Amino acid sequence: MPMLALGDVAEEELMERNGVMYHINSDPPYALFEGSASDYHENGELRSAIIYSKGKRNGLSTMYFSDGKVKSKSNYKDGTF
Repeated sequence: MPMLALGDVAEEELMERNGVMYHINSDPPYALFEGSASDYHENGELRSAIIYSKGKRNGLSTMYFSDGKVKSKSNYKDGTF
C-alpha cells in the first residue's frame, strides 16, 4: 500500500502527477496526499478549498472570488466530477 501524507496544507506543498496529488515535504517524500488543501488570493481571501483522499479529489471542492464570495462548488468521488 502506498504511503499517505495526512493533514491540511497550502496548495503549493502539493505536486500533481498523472492526476494524483503528492505531498512534496512529507515523510516519506512524495507520499499520496490525504487531507485538505487551500490556496489564497493576493489579498489574503481564500481562493480554493479542496479535499483529497489517496491523492485524488474526494468530496466538496469550493472555489472563491477575491471578495470571498463562493465562485463554484463541485463534488468529487475518487477524482471524478
